[in-house]
Amino acid sequence: MRWLGKDCRNIHDGEIWIVGGGPSLEEFPNDFFDDKVHIVTNGSIQRFPPRHDMENRYYHFYHSVWMDKVIEIDHELLKQCIMLVPSGDFDRYWEKPEQFPFYEKPIWSVWGSAFNDDNLRESIEAIMGGKDYLFPGAGTVIHSAIQVALVLGAKKVTLTGCEMKTKGNQIHARTEGMKEMYDKIMNDPKVNPTIFTPEWRQVAYKVWRVATHKFAVEMAKHNRELIRYYYPDKYEVILAEEELS
Repeated sequence: MRWLGKDCRNIHDGEIWIVGGGPSLEEFPNDFFDDKVHIVTNGSIQRFPPRHDMENRYYHFYHSVWMDKVIEIDHELLKQCIMLVPSGDFDRYWEKPEQFPFYEKPIWSVWGSAFNDDNLRESIEAIMGGKDYLFPGAGTVIHSAIQVALVLGAKKVTLTGCEMKTKGNQIHARTEGMKEMYDKIMNDPKVNPTIFTPEWRQVAYKVWRVATHKFAVEMAKHNRELIRYYYPDKYEVILAEEELS
């Protein structure tokens, strides 16, 4: 069994890309990430699934619905997955890897500290110092993915499909079967409780954007860059909420 901090620390260098599921992901060609070290999160597996011939692709999540997607393809591909304990499930829950059916295959890490300035600073300092950490996050897997990338050795973390805002009434990318997949999942009360209303989501997006900017500020103190990218050639500095137009 592998642990992220023990077995996978600093195994990469340079830029690591994080693939979210926002509407902007529709613009990316299917082969865009083939030559990049990247971390696919949650439903983006529909566009960019784990592949035996791609060791530079990781998959990161903490809900079992996404674990099931990997197992549907091939449970051997769980070796490319970086999974968090405890799980973030509403209907299934595991506190330790041994509760998971193929626990010896994934890479494991822990999470669960509340998101605040002190916990964020301590986590980034611990990762940079090669010490134990407890990933804080503000409610999105993107935040744990950022910290995963830092443990893996990233000097620059580039966010794609991570705009954290809707496009009209569109929440997620819709190409390559993503619309059908998300329609099914979002209508499943076990996965998407009724508290996740459109009003809740708008508040959550703002919280996520504020927290993401805080990540950028803390990382910069350690000469690590956090930036967004929109295909084909637009980089976006992650601004504080009050600076956004």
